[in-house]
Amino acid sequence: LKKYSMIGDIGQFAKQYADALAQTTGYLIIVTDRDIIIAASSGVRKDMVGRHISRDLEKAAMERKIILSDNTKPDFCKDYIEAVAPIICNGDAAGTIVFLSKNTERVFGETEQKMITVAASFLGKQMEG
Repeated sequence: LKKYSMIGDIGQFAKQYADALAQTTGYLIIVTDRDIIIAASSGVRKDMVGRHISRDLEKAAMERKIILSDNTKPDFCKDYIEAVAPIICNGDAAGTIVFLSKNTERVFGETEQKMITVAASFLGKQMEG
């Protein structure tokens, strides 16, 4: 038996959305379900798709909190700073969307929080539709 992934159903759409977000924001974008990376924008290593996510990232999804890196928390992806938001579908935490940046001088703030919130909400609505 294979574990069902709600986000996996929109994998190709998630890839296209991640690419559009990356072009617009300048961040690298990763979309996960609760177990693996299901889509990533261009610029992220292709072999990352299909990899299992870290326990920290899984915990972030389940806690349903937006996390903005302040460079003092452990990174979900080594050498990157990140913002993480849960993707909620029909009241369940289905996965996460992650914004990554190698620019360690960049600080995630209110604008990034709003962007990642909208992105996560949009993906959740796509799965419900």
